[in-house]
Amino acid sequence: MKKNNITSDCIKSCFFGIKKYFYYLVKNNALDKNDFYNIFDDIDLPRVVFRKQEVYLKDDVKKIINIFKNLSHTFTGLGNLIFLLISATTGARHREIALLKISDIDFNTEHITFYHTKNRRPRSIKIKEDLIQLLKKYFDVIECHTMSP
Repeated sequence: MKKNNITSDCIKSCFFGIKKYFYYLVKNNALDKNDFYNIFDDIDLPRVVFRKQEVYLKDDVKKIINIFKNLSHTFTGLGNLIFLLISATTGARHREIALLKISDIDFNTEHITFYHTKNRRPRSIKIKEDLIQLLKKYFDVIECHTMSP
């Protein structure tokens, strides 16, 4: 795996999966306990490389939002602005936002509920009035496009 440039995270994950399987074999008497220890003793695992994550300061986010606001007169630009604002104000992951449904947004209580989270537990977050207005505008545009022949 090292020769094929597989990441250290992936190698370790595979290693522990295989080790767990062999442990299962020992537990069910399909493999001798001593053989189990001998198999894994000589394996050198690579060190996990921690990648530096980018952090955006508040001023950076404001600049980016202003750029997207200038493009919000188009349907795509408005969608991108909403995606960015949801990401910046809720801390949601891209996948969580991409899998949102209209029914996940409660306009009465001003909450978005994310159902497709990393830990698979729904998370509800209050959103600001500005974002609510943008979402309503966006959905009105969608409705106009679907109503026209």
